[in-house]
Amino acid sequence: MPRGKPRHERIAEDLIAAIAAGRPPVGGALPTEHELSAAYGVSRFTVAQALDRLKMLGLISQRPRRGTRVLSRFPVSTRNESGGTLQEWTGYGRDFVLEIERVEERAPPPELARVAGAAGRRWLSLEGVRRAKRSRAPICFTEILVHPDYKDIRAEITRTPPLIFGLIEARHGPLIRLVRHELVAVGLPARMARVLDAPAGSPALRTTRSYLAARGRLVERVVNTHPHDRFAYVMEVTRGIPDNRKQEDTP
Repeated sequence: MPRGKPRHERIAEDLIAAIAAGRPPVGGALPTEHELSAAYGVSRFTVAQALDRLKMLGLISQRPRRGTRVLSRFPVSTRNESGGTLQEWTGYGRDFVLEIERVEERAPPPELARVAGAAGRRWLSLEGVRRAKRSRAPICFTEILVHPDYKDIRAEITRTPPLIFGLIEARHGPLIRLVRHELVAVGLPARMARVLDAPAGSPALRTTRSYLAARGRLVERVVNTHPHDRFAYVMEVTRGIPDNRKQEDTP
């Protein structure tokens, strides 16, 4: 384990890397706090600190008698920012709920017609609105396309589904190698404007998130379209200045 960081942070990073690699897979159980404590040679308090970080990122859940289970291979946590929404690179997380309005199978748009293994086949298409949990205010219109090889998850799609790529990997194993995130300014389409209660043609931000497997093969594409006043992108960069404050279990 590399030096220079508090032990709970190093343990958290180890666990995050293992989960990203599919060890354990989505739905699988992590070792118990007692087992992790013994494996790393630290107190259970330190292990609990590490697991708290994973919970905050939306990677795991902890329930009595069920233990600690993996929810996602990638971080999904988010937080509210004044004037808009901070979107993490993999999605909105638990504060904004996706409500599916339409589920169907259809031909892909032209730009996806030549995706490997999908020629002439129909994709699973989902459409819905994402809303803030507390206010129920709509923040974006969401369109999801799932590669034909993985549309067998359709039976598991509920009104408010978990992360779609999580459903795919729970059934097909670890697939995602890369997540590409693109942001483009657009005019708000009329059909989305009605649902979002915003003026048609008004400024909007469209984010496209592509989940790619080996050799760049597209597994899932998620497109979110936000009215301009319901989105903010915030990034923090921390300089590498040593922090000499005393930390729990830091050698």
